[in-house]
Amino acid sequence: IAASYQVKVTAQHDSSDSDIFKIRASSNARQSYEVKSRKSNRNYIVQVRALDGKNTASNYSTKTGPYARTAPDGSRILNVITTPTFLTIFLEETPGATAWEVEVIDTITGTSRIISVPTGVPSNTSYVAIITSLNPNTPHTLRARVSQLNGVTSFTATQSPFGAQYSVSTDKISAFGRVVLLTKPYTSNLATDQVFINQTNAELLAAYKAISSNVEDVLMVEVADNGGNVLYHHEIVLSDRDASAASVNPNINRLTLSDGTLYSGFLAAYDYGVREPSSTTNY
Repeated sequence: IAASYQVKVTAQHDSSDSDIFKIRASSNARQSYEVKSRKSNRNYIVQVRALDGKNTASNYSTKTGPYARTAPDGSRILNVITTPTFLTIFLEETPGATAWEVEVIDTITGTSRIISVPTGVPSNTSYVAIITSLNPNTPHTLRARVSQLNGVTSFTATQSPFGAQYSVSTDKISAFGRVVLLTKPYTSNLATDQVFINQTNAELLAAYKAISSNVEDVLMVEVADNGGNVLYHHEIVLSDRDASAASVNPNINRLTLSDGTLYSGFLAAYDYGVREPSSTTNY
C-alpha cells in the first residue's frame, strides 16, 4: 500500500529543468497536486511512483504523454509604428501562440479596451496587431498577452497574464499648404538655403499661430518657382486631439492667411488614413 508518491516533472526539451515533489497518500480515489515554479510555455513530462511505509519506491511510470503545458507569461511588445489614428504593434514571437490580446489605454481619458488578435483585428499577420480609431497626439500604454496556444488551448488573463507595459503616443496631425511669397523673388538656391527656410517657417508659424493656438510648427516641404516668386509648400503641424480632425479638415477655415500683400495661394488638408487630399480652401 502506498504511503506517499513522488512526482517527477521534466521539461520535454531541457532535462536540466526538472524537479521531484513528494505527496502524502490520501484515501481519495483521485488526488491532485499543483506543481509550481516551472518555466512558462513549456511541455513537461510528468512521471509518478509510489513509496510504501518504509520509503521503498516503485519504478516511475513510463508513459510519456500527454504532456503538461505551462501557460505563456506575458508577451513582449518589440516595436510600435505610429500614425495619428492607428498603431501597428509588433509582438514577440511565442512558440505555439495562435491568438493574443492587446490592452490599449488612453492615458488622458483613462479609457481602456482590449483587442483580440487576430480575430479582433482585420489587418494582421501572425505577430502584428493593428489598433485603429485612436485619437491623435495622445499618449497610450500598451500590454499584450498570449490567449491561445496551437489553436486549441485558451488561457484567461490570470493563467497567461499581460506582459510589461509599453508607452507610446500617436502622432500629431498635419495640414499641408502652399503659398506664393509675393515679396520674395525665386532663385534656385533657396531650396537649400537654411537661413531662408528657417526664416520663412518662423514667419508662417507666427501668422498661423495668430489664427489658431493649435498650430505647433511649420516645416518646409518644397520651394518652387511661381511666375518669378517663391511658391512655398509646407506642412502645418497641429496639436488637435480630436480624432475627427485627422479625417476631415483640422481647423482648415481658421488657417487662412489674410494678408494679401504677403501671401497668395491655397491650403490643402490631408487625410492620414489614405494619404490623399481631402479638400482645398482657396484664398
